[in-house]
Amino acid sequence: MPALALMAEVELRCVASGSARFARLGQDVEARHAGLRPRSGNSESRRTTPWPSAMPKTTSPLLHAAEVGVAVANSVPSLHECANLTLPASDGAGVAALLTGPVLIGEQVIQPARRRHTIGRFDDGTPATVPAWPANVLICGETGAGKSYIAGLLIEEWIVAGYTILVVDMEGDHVAMGQLRNTVVLDNRPSAPELRSMLRHESLSVVLDVSAVAPVERLEYLRTLPPLIEAERAAWGLPHWIVVDEAHLTLSEGGIAADLFRPTDRGYCLVTYHPEQLCAEALGVIDVTITADAPAAAVRDATVRATATARLRTPGGLERSFTVSARRTPHIRHRHKYAVSALPEHRWFRFRGPEGHAIATAASLADFSRIVRDIDNGVLAHHLEHGDFSRWILGTV
Repeated sequence: MPALALMAEVELRCVASGSARFARLGQDVEARHAGLRPRSGNSESRRTTPWPSAMPKTTSPLLHAAEVGVAVANSVPSLHECANLTLPASDGAGVAALLTGPVLIGEQVIQPARRRHTIGRFDDGTPATVPAWPANVLICGETGAGKSYIAGLLIEEWIVAGYTILVVDMEGDHVAMGQLRNTVVLDNRPSAPELRSMLRHESLSVVLDVSAVAPVERLEYLRTLPPLIEAERAAWGLPHWIVVDEAHLTLSEGGIAADLFRPTDRGYCLVTYHPEQLCAEALGVIDVTITADAPAAAVRDATVRATATARLRTPGGLERSFTVSARRTPHIRHRHKYAVSALPEHRWFRFRGPEGHAIATAASLADFSRIVRDIDNGVLAHHLEHGDFSRWILGTV
Protein backbone atom coordinates (compact mmCIF):
# COMPACT_ATOMS: atom_id res chain seq x y z
CA MET A 1 0.00 0.00 0.00
CA PRO A 2 2.67 2.53 -1.05
CA ALA A 3 0.23 5.42 -1.58
CA LEU A 4 -0.97 5.13 2.01
CA ALA A 5 2.59 5.10 3.34
CA LEU A 6 3.64 8.20 1.39
CA MET A 7 0.55 10.26 2.10
CA ALA A 8 0.41 9.26 5.76
CA GLU A 9 4.06 10.04 6.36
CA VAL A 10 3.81 13.51 4.79
CA GLU A 11 0.65 14.32 6.73
CA LEU A 12 1.94 12.95 9.99
CA ARG A 13 5.16 14.92 9.74
CA CYS A 14 3.13 18.07 9.07
CA VAL A 15 1.02 17.50 12.15
CA ALA A 16 3.91 16.47 14.37
CA SER A 17 6.04 19.44 13.44
CA GLY A 18 3.28 22.03 13.50
CA SER A 19 5.01 23.68 10.56
CA ALA A 20 2.83 25.85 8.33
CA ARG A 21 5.39 25.40 5.56
CA PHE A 22 5.05 21.61 5.70
CA ALA A 23 1.27 21.90 5.86
CA ARG A 24 1.25 23.95 2.64
CA LEU A 25 3.59 21.40 1.05
CA GLY A 26 1.16 18.62 1.91
CA GLN A 27 -1.71 20.59 0.36
CA ASP A 28 0.32 21.16 -2.80
CA VAL A 29 0.99 17.42 -3.08
CA GLU A 30 -2.72 16.73 -2.77
CA ALA A 31 -3.59 19.42 -5.31
CA ARG A 32 -1.29 17.96 -7.95
CA HIS A 33 -2.68 14.49 -7.20
CA ALA A 34 -6.21 15.76 -7.82
CA GLY A 35 -5.25 17.67 -10.97
CA LEU A 36 -5.79 21.06 -9.34
CA ARG A 37 -3.58 24.16 -9.19
CA PRO A 38 -1.10 23.88 -6.30
CA ARG A 39 -1.41 26.32 -3.45
CA SER A 40 1.75 28.34 -2.79
CA GLY A 41 2.67 31.24 -0.55
CA ASN A 42 0.67 32.41 2.45
CA SER A 43 -2.22 34.08 0.68
CA GLU A 44 -5.47 32.13 0.58
CA SER A 45 -6.47 34.13 -2.48
CA ARG A 46 -3.75 32.45 -4.53
CA ARG A 47 -5.69 29.18 -4.52
CA THR A 48 -8.04 30.00 -7.41
CA THR A 49 -9.32 26.45 -7.91
CA PRO A 50 -11.50 25.11 -5.06
CA TRP A 51 -11.01 21.75 -3.42
CA PRO A 52 -13.43 19.03 -4.62
CA SER A 53 -16.97 19.79 -3.50
CA ALA A 54 -17.41 16.24 -2.17
CA MET A 55 -14.77 16.88 0.48
CA PRO A 56 -16.10 18.19 3.81
CA LYS A 57 -14.65 21.58 4.70
CA THR A 58 -13.34 20.25 8.00
CA THR A 59 -11.47 17.38 6.33
CA SER A 60 -7.70 17.44 5.83
CA PRO A 61 -7.16 17.71 2.06
CA LEU A 62 -4.27 15.25 2.18
CA LEU A 63 -6.13 12.65 4.22
CA HIS A 64 -9.11 12.99 1.89
CA ALA A 65 -6.90 12.30 -1.14
CA ALA A 66 -5.14 9.33 0.49
CA GLU A 67 -6.61 5.85 0.25
CA VAL A 68 -6.65 5.67 4.06
CA GLY A 69 -6.29 8.67 6.35
CA VAL A 70 -4.07 8.08 9.41
CA ALA A 71 -3.35 10.35 12.40
CA VAL A 72 -0.76 10.00 15.18
CA ALA A 73 -1.92 10.05 18.79
CA ASN A 74 -1.06 13.71 19.41
CA SER A 75 -2.65 15.08 16.23
CA VAL A 76 -4.94 18.08 16.46
CA PRO A 77 -8.61 17.23 17.17
CA SER A 78 -9.81 18.15 13.67
CA LEU A 79 -7.42 15.57 12.19
CA HIS A 80 -8.65 12.89 14.58
CA GLU A 81 -12.18 13.55 13.39
CA CYS A 82 -11.43 12.88 9.72
CA ALA A 83 -8.82 10.11 10.06
CA ASN A 84 -9.78 6.51 9.33
CA LEU A 85 -7.17 5.26 11.80
CA THR A 86 -5.64 6.92 14.87
CA LEU A 87 -2.35 5.40 15.99
CA PRO A 88 -1.62 4.80 19.69
CA ALA A 89 1.88 6.35 19.44
CA SER A 90 2.77 10.02 18.93
CA ASP A 91 5.00 11.91 16.51
CA GLY A 92 7.68 9.95 14.63
CA ALA A 93 7.11 6.84 16.74
CA GLY A 94 3.57 6.69 15.39
CA VAL A 95 4.80 6.97 11.81
CA ALA A 96 7.35 4.20 12.37
CA ALA A 97 4.68 1.96 13.91
CA LEU A 98 2.45 2.47 10.87
CA LEU A 99 5.19 1.67 8.34
CA THR A 100 6.13 -1.57 10.14
CA GLY A 101 2.68 -2.51 11.46
CA PRO A 102 -0.21 -4.73 10.31
CA VAL A 103 -1.89 -2.22 7.98
CA LEU A 104 0.80 -2.08 5.31
CA ILE A 105 1.31 -5.85 5.22
CA GLY A 106 -2.42 -6.53 4.85
CA GLU A 107 -3.15 -8.07 8.25
CA GLN A 108 -5.39 -5.16 9.25
CA VAL A 109 -7.88 -4.21 6.55
CA ILE A 110 -9.31 -0.70 6.54
CA GLN A 111 -12.18 0.14 4.18
CA PRO A 112 -13.05 3.84 4.54
CA ALA A 113 -16.74 4.64 4.13
CA ARG A 114 -15.88 7.59 1.85
CA ARG A 115 -14.27 5.14 -0.61
CA ARG A 116 -17.33 2.93 -1.01
CA HIS A 117 -19.23 2.80 -4.30
CA THR A 118 -23.00 2.70 -4.67
CA ILE A 119 -24.22 -0.11 -6.94
CA GLY A 120 -27.94 0.09 -6.21
CA ARG A 121 -30.60 0.73 -3.59
CA PHE A 122 -31.91 -1.50 -0.85
CA ASP A 123 -35.64 -1.94 -0.47
CA ASP A 124 -35.72 0.82 2.17
CA GLY A 125 -34.08 3.30 -0.22
CA THR A 126 -30.64 3.32 1.41
CA PRO A 127 -27.62 2.82 -0.87
CA ALA A 128 -26.17 -0.63 -1.49
CA THR A 129 -22.40 -0.15 -1.50
CA VAL A 130 -19.20 -2.12 -2.01
CA PRO A 131 -15.66 -1.22 -0.95
CA ALA A 132 -13.46 0.56 -3.44
CA TRP A 133 -10.49 -1.48 -2.16
CA PRO A 134 -9.13 -3.55 -0.45
CA ALA A 135 -11.69 -6.35 -0.40
CA ASN A 136 -12.59 -9.67 -1.98
CA VAL A 137 -15.94 -9.85 -3.76
CA LEU A 138 -17.86 -12.95 -4.84
CA ILE A 139 -20.59 -12.61 -7.48
CA CYS A 140 -22.72 -15.71 -7.94
CA GLY A 141 -26.10 -16.77 -9.29
CA GLU A 142 -27.75 -18.99 -11.88
CA THR A 143 -27.02 -18.77 -15.60
CA GLY A 144 -28.70 -15.70 -17.06
CA ALA A 145 -29.41 -14.10 -13.67
CA GLY A 146 -27.18 -11.08 -14.31
CA LYS A 147 -23.79 -11.95 -12.79
CA SER A 148 -21.74 -10.43 -15.62
CA TYR A 149 -23.97 -7.33 -15.61
CA ILE A 150 -23.24 -6.74 -11.92
CA ALA A 151 -19.55 -7.52 -12.38
CA GLY A 152 -19.44 -4.96 -15.19
CA LEU A 153 -21.08 -2.38 -12.94
CA LEU A 154 -18.40 -2.88 -10.28
CA ILE A 155 -15.63 -2.73 -12.89
CA GLU A 156 -17.01 0.57 -14.21
CA GLU A 157 -17.15 2.10 -10.73
CA TRP A 158 -13.59 1.05 -9.91
CA ILE A 159 -12.16 2.26 -13.22
CA VAL A 160 -13.92 5.64 -13.03
CA ALA A 161 -12.59 6.05 -9.46
CA GLY A 162 -9.03 5.61 -10.73
CA TYR A 163 -8.27 2.03 -9.75
CA THR A 164 -6.59 -0.31 -12.23
CA ILE A 165 -8.31 -3.56 -13.15
CA LEU A 166 -7.35 -6.75 -14.93
CA VAL A 167 -10.41 -8.62 -16.19
CA VAL A 168 -9.91 -12.23 -17.25
CA ASP A 169 -12.95 -12.33 -19.55
CA MET A 170 -13.83 -15.91 -20.41
CA GLU A 171 -16.98 -15.17 -22.41
CA GLY A 172 -16.46 -11.73 -23.96
CA ASP A 173 -18.92 -10.14 -21.52
CA HIS A 174 -16.77 -7.09 -20.75
CA VAL A 175 -15.38 -5.92 -24.10
CA ALA A 176 -17.56 -2.78 -23.89
CA MET A 177 -15.28 -1.58 -21.07
CA GLY A 178 -12.99 -0.41 -23.86
CA GLN A 179 -15.27 2.63 -24.11
CA LEU A 180 -14.03 3.82 -20.72
CA ARG A 181 -11.01 6.05 -20.33
CA ASN A 182 -7.63 4.35 -19.81
CA THR A 183 -9.03 0.89 -20.58
CA VAL A 184 -7.83 -1.45 -23.30
CA VAL A 185 -9.35 -4.70 -24.57
CA LEU A 186 -7.04 -7.48 -25.75
CA ASP A 187 -8.81 -10.21 -27.70
CA ASN A 188 -5.71 -12.17 -28.61
CA ARG A 189 -3.20 -13.85 -26.32
CA PRO A 190 -0.68 -11.16 -25.44
CA SER A 191 2.82 -12.33 -24.62
CA ALA A 192 4.10 -12.13 -21.06
CA PRO A 193 6.26 -9.04 -21.76
CA GLU A 194 3.36 -7.26 -23.48
CA LEU A 195 0.90 -7.96 -20.68
CA ARG A 196 3.48 -7.10 -18.02
CA SER A 197 4.18 -3.70 -19.60
CA MET A 198 0.46 -2.88 -19.60
CA LEU A 199 -0.07 -3.94 -16.01
CA ARG A 200 2.71 -1.62 -14.86
CA HIS A 201 0.89 1.47 -16.15
CA GLU A 202 -0.48 3.01 -12.98
CA SER A 203 -3.62 4.29 -14.73
CA LEU A 204 -4.33 1.52 -17.29
CA SER A 205 -6.95 -1.20 -16.96
CA VAL A 206 -6.92 -4.30 -19.17
CA VAL A 207 -9.76 -6.57 -20.31
CA LEU A 208 -8.25 -9.85 -21.47
CA ASP A 209 -10.91 -11.40 -23.74
CA VAL A 210 -10.14 -15.09 -24.28
CA SER A 211 -13.63 -16.07 -25.42
CA ALA A 212 -12.55 -16.75 -29.02
CA VAL A 213 -9.65 -19.00 -28.03
CA ALA A 214 -10.22 -22.74 -28.37
CA PRO A 215 -10.87 -24.40 -24.97
CA VAL A 216 -7.63 -26.43 -24.85
CA GLU A 217 -5.47 -23.51 -25.95
CA ARG A 218 -7.31 -21.21 -23.56
CA LEU A 219 -6.54 -23.46 -20.61
CA GLU A 220 -2.87 -23.62 -21.52
CA TYR A 221 -2.70 -19.84 -21.83
CA LEU A 222 -4.50 -19.28 -18.54
CA ARG A 223 -1.90 -21.44 -16.80
CA THR A 224 0.72 -18.81 -17.59
CA LEU A 225 -1.22 -15.89 -16.08
CA PRO A 226 -1.31 -16.47 -12.27
CA PRO A 227 2.47 -16.41 -11.66
CA LEU A 228 2.87 -13.33 -13.87
CA ILE A 229 -0.02 -11.45 -12.24
CA GLU A 230 0.96 -12.30 -8.67
CA ALA A 231 4.58 -11.32 -9.32
CA GLU A 232 3.47 -7.92 -10.66
CA ARG A 233 1.21 -7.30 -7.70
CA ALA A 234 3.93 -8.26 -5.25
CA ALA A 235 6.44 -5.94 -6.92
CA TRP A 236 4.28 -2.97 -7.91
CA GLY A 237 0.90 -3.30 -6.17
CA LEU A 238 -0.85 -3.30 -9.56
CA PRO A 239 -3.43 -4.07 -10.72
CA HIS A 240 -5.60 -3.08 -7.76
CA TRP A 241 -8.37 -5.48 -8.80
CA ILE A 242 -8.33 -8.83 -10.58
CA VAL A 243 -11.73 -9.88 -11.93
CA VAL A 244 -11.94 -13.59 -12.77
CA ASP A 245 -14.91 -14.73 -14.83
CA GLU A 246 -16.00 -18.39 -14.53
CA ALA A 247 -13.77 -18.51 -11.45
CA HIS A 248 -14.64 -22.13 -10.65
CA LEU A 249 -12.61 -23.19 -13.72
CA THR A 250 -9.33 -21.79 -12.38
CA LEU A 251 -9.83 -21.45 -8.61
CA SER A 252 -11.36 -24.79 -7.70
CA GLU A 253 -9.48 -27.18 -5.39
CA GLY A 254 -6.45 -28.17 -7.44
CA GLY A 255 -7.28 -25.60 -10.15
CA ILE A 256 -4.57 -23.98 -12.23
CA ALA A 257 -4.54 -20.82 -10.09
CA ALA A 258 -5.44 -22.24 -6.67
CA ASP A 259 -1.84 -22.74 -5.51
CA LEU A 260 -0.81 -19.21 -6.54
CA PHE A 261 -3.90 -17.43 -5.28
CA ARG A 262 -3.12 -14.94 -2.49
CA PRO A 263 -6.53 -13.98 -1.11
CA THR A 264 -5.13 -12.12 1.89
CA ASP A 265 -3.76 -9.51 -0.52
CA ARG A 266 -7.38 -8.58 -1.34
CA GLY A 267 -8.53 -7.06 -4.61
CA TYR A 268 -10.13 -10.17 -6.14
CA CYS A 269 -13.60 -10.23 -7.71
CA LEU A 270 -14.69 -13.79 -8.49
CA VAL A 271 -17.65 -14.45 -10.77
CA THR A 272 -19.15 -17.95 -10.90
CA TYR A 273 -22.35 -19.95 -10.99
CA HIS A 274 -20.61 -22.72 -8.99
CA PRO A 275 -19.36 -20.98 -5.82
CA GLU A 276 -19.33 -24.31 -3.99
CA GLN A 277 -16.49 -25.45 -6.27
CA LEU A 278 -14.12 -22.63 -5.28
CA CYS A 279 -11.12 -23.57 -3.17
CA ALA A 280 -11.32 -23.08 0.59
CA GLU A 281 -8.68 -20.33 0.50
CA ALA A 282 -10.88 -18.25 -1.78
CA LEU A 283 -14.15 -18.79 0.07
CA GLY A 284 -12.54 -18.13 3.45
CA VAL A 285 -11.71 -14.46 2.81
CA ILE A 286 -14.75 -13.15 0.93
CA ASP A 287 -15.74 -9.71 2.23
CA VAL A 288 -18.84 -9.15 0.08
CA THR A 289 -21.11 -11.73 -1.56
CA ILE A 290 -23.53 -10.57 -4.26
CA THR A 291 -26.09 -13.06 -5.53
CA ALA A 292 -27.79 -12.11 -8.81
CA ASP A 293 -31.38 -13.28 -8.95
CA ALA A 294 -33.10 -11.22 -11.67
CA PRO A 295 -34.44 -12.77 -14.88
CA ALA A 296 -32.10 -12.33 -17.84
CA ALA A 297 -34.55 -10.02 -19.60
CA ALA A 298 -34.19 -7.51 -16.78
CA VAL A 299 -30.56 -6.80 -17.56
CA ARG A 300 -30.55 -6.73 -21.36
CA ASP A 301 -30.44 -2.99 -21.95
CA ALA A 302 -27.91 -0.91 -20.04
CA THR A 303 -29.19 2.30 -21.64
CA VAL A 304 -32.38 2.33 -19.58
CA ARG A 305 -32.79 2.35 -15.83
CA ALA A 306 -31.99 -1.09 -14.53
CA THR A 307 -34.67 -3.24 -12.91
CA ALA A 308 -32.35 -6.12 -12.07
CA THR A 309 -32.31 -7.28 -8.48
CA ALA A 310 -29.68 -9.01 -6.39
CA ARG A 311 -28.82 -9.80 -2.78
CA LEU A 312 -25.82 -8.47 -0.86
CA ARG A 313 -24.25 -10.05 2.20
CA THR A 314 -21.15 -9.34 4.31
CA PRO A 315 -19.65 -11.75 6.88
CA GLY A 316 -21.83 -11.77 9.97
CA GLY A 317 -24.44 -9.55 8.32
CA LEU A 318 -27.92 -10.17 7.00
CA GLU A 319 -28.50 -10.78 3.30
CA ARG A 320 -30.39 -7.81 1.85
CA SER A 321 -32.13 -7.47 -1.49
CA PHE A 322 -31.38 -4.43 -3.66
CA THR A 323 -32.20 -2.99 -7.07
CA VAL A 324 -29.11 -2.81 -9.27
CA SER A 325 -28.02 0.54 -10.72
CA ALA A 326 -27.83 1.19 -14.45
CA ARG A 327 -24.55 0.65 -16.25
CA ARG A 328 -22.41 3.23 -18.09
CA THR A 329 -21.46 0.80 -20.87
CA PRO A 330 -23.60 -1.68 -22.82
CA HIS A 331 -23.84 -5.17 -21.43
CA ILE A 332 -22.61 -7.75 -23.95
CA ARG A 333 -23.52 -11.20 -22.76
CA HIS A 334 -21.39 -14.17 -23.80
CA ARG A 335 -20.10 -12.70 -27.04
CA HIS A 336 -18.71 -15.99 -28.41
CA LYS A 337 -19.87 -18.69 -26.03
CA TYR A 338 -23.20 -19.75 -27.50
CA ALA A 339 -22.07 -19.44 -31.10
CA VAL A 340 -20.55 -22.92 -30.77
CA SER A 341 -21.24 -24.10 -27.20
CA ALA A 342 -24.58 -25.49 -26.11
CA LEU A 343 -27.02 -23.45 -24.09
CA PRO A 344 -28.69 -24.97 -21.03
CA GLU A 345 -31.40 -27.31 -22.28
CA HIS A 346 -34.28 -25.13 -21.14
CA ARG A 347 -32.95 -22.36 -23.42
CA TRP A 348 -32.74 -24.39 -26.63
CA PHE A 349 -34.74 -23.22 -29.63
CA ARG A 350 -37.36 -25.78 -30.71
CA PHE A 351 -38.56 -25.54 -34.29
CA ARG A 352 -42.26 -26.31 -34.53
CA GLY A 353 -44.77 -26.58 -37.32
CA PRO A 354 -48.01 -24.56 -37.51
CA GLU A 355 -49.73 -27.20 -35.38
CA GLY A 356 -47.13 -27.01 -32.64
CA HIS A 357 -45.31 -30.30 -33.21
CA ALA A 358 -41.56 -30.21 -32.49
CA ILE A 359 -39.50 -30.77 -35.65
CA ALA A 360 -35.91 -29.89 -34.71
CA THR A 361 -33.91 -28.45 -31.80
CA ALA A 362 -31.04 -25.94 -31.79
CA ALA A 363 -28.77 -25.93 -28.72
CA SER A 364 -26.48 -23.19 -30.08
CA LEU A 365 -26.26 -20.58 -32.83
CA ALA A 366 -24.24 -23.03 -34.91
CA ASP A 367 -27.07 -25.57 -34.65
CA PHE A 368 -29.61 -22.87 -35.44
CA SER A 369 -27.71 -21.75 -38.56
CA ARG A 370 -27.44 -25.32 -39.85
CA ILE A 371 -31.10 -26.17 -39.28
CA VAL A 372 -32.45 -22.97 -40.81
CA ARG A 373 -30.73 -23.75 -44.14
CA ASP A 374 -32.62 -27.05 -44.57
CA ILE A 375 -35.92 -26.75 -42.71
CA ASP A 376 -39.28 -26.51 -44.44
CA ASN A 377 -40.34 -23.03 -45.55
CA GLY A 378 -43.66 -23.44 -43.78
CA VAL A 379 -41.89 -23.84 -40.44
CA LEU A 380 -39.79 -20.73 -41.10
CA ALA A 381 -42.90 -18.73 -42.02
CA HIS A 382 -44.64 -19.87 -38.82
CA HIS A 383 -41.79 -18.70 -36.58
CA LEU A 384 -41.21 -15.46 -38.51
CA GLU A 385 -44.88 -14.56 -38.20
CA HIS A 386 -44.69 -14.88 -34.42
CA GLY A 387 -41.27 -13.20 -34.03
CA ASP A 388 -39.82 -16.32 -32.41
CA PHE A 389 -36.34 -16.03 -33.91
CA SER A 390 -35.61 -12.49 -32.73
CA ARG A 391 -37.16 -13.21 -29.34
CA TRP A 392 -34.87 -16.21 -28.83
CA ILE A 393 -31.70 -14.49 -30.02
CA LEU A 394 -32.27 -11.27 -28.04
CA GLY A 395 -33.79 -12.82 -24.95
CA THR A 396 -31.78 -16.03 -24.57
CA VAL A 397 -28.55 -15.96 -26.54
